Amino acid sequence: MAKNIKIRFFPFYITIIYTIGLYFFYLKYVPLVKNFQVIFLPVLLLVLFLASLKVEWGTLFFVFTFPIINALPYFFGLFENIPCAPTALVLFLFYFLGILVRNSYTEPKLSIKHPIFQPMILLSCVILISGLVNYLRYSNFYPIFSDSIYELQTNVNGVTTGGALMSTLFHSLNYLTGFVFFTILLNTAKSREYIKKLIVAQMIGLPIILLLGFYQHFRDPSFGNTPFWVQMMQINST
Repeated sequence: MAKNIKIRFFPFYITIIYTIGLYFFYLKYVPLVKNFQVIFLPVLLLVLFLASLKVEWGTLFFVFTFPIINALPYFFGLFENIPCAPTALVLFLFYFLGILVRNSYTEPKLSIKHPIFQPMILLSCVILISGLVNYLRYSNFYPIFSDSIYELQTNVNGVTTGGALMSTLFHSLNYLTGFVFFTILLNTAKSREYIKKLIVAQMIGLPIILLLGFYQHFRDPSFGNTPFWVQMMQINST
């Protein structure tokens, strides 16, 4: 007989709040281009589904997909001139949502008792505070002192307030999600057998993107690449 699933209400509410935040983040920072979404969205839903069933399955799929996913937008003309969240970051956010879903009905197995987590927690707090201060500074301390966010130029490269706010958000999330993933990995990869599976998953994903790099270098630099990197004579697989 199947075991009765008991909802853990506090993690469940956290999951609901996170899901709502991720929904609006997705609408604002992920290009809603149909052909791109047809490929990208199933990958996101699959990593969410696997992680919600078993963290180890979701982690294996995430490790396999991580080196490949960043090149995906370039095949659909989504270059630097279109502001969007890094696809690897969005992949992790869905992976983490799957873990939150799982923790809503099972006891979490994560531990932060190892001494290495102390400086990580401290640095995470610094990043959160720094990100908040930068956000308030670029937005002219809206909504404390301003009626709205003004699109002022923030540097000599012509980056406006909106671009600076977006960069602040993405960089902060990149740092924080890196720490979170390290925590999950340290708590998940405890056996040699599973570590071998992680290595195999990564070794399957890496050659795919490296083959793309070789094709770009020897045949067609514009294939799966951005005009900027083509002009700089660089391949994006590195």
